[in-house]
Amino acid sequence: MEFISQLTMLGIFLIVIGLFLIMLDIILRSTKALTPEGEVKREIRGGGVIVIGPLPIIFGSDRKTALIMGILGAIITLILVITYLYFWKVI
Repeated sequence: MEFISQLTMLGIFLIVIGLFLIMLDIILRSTKALTPEGEVKREIRGGGVIVIGPLPIIFGSDRKTALIMGILGAIITLILVITYLYFWKVI
């Protein structure tokens, strides 16, 4: 039963961290969008990582965004593997 409660707490913690990062990003982007003259700069870039099992699927609108998403995908995969091995007492 302790295993399930640890996984539940880890999941809740990761969700809270994710929501915090989303709110922080929204605040930072809204303050950077306005130039000193009050004009709105328009530069849209996007990307994402879809993790299916241990395999990340990476996409991005430009090369820099795709590289950042690739690094993020590698970090997420590493965390998943370490978590799996830790909770199954392999390491």
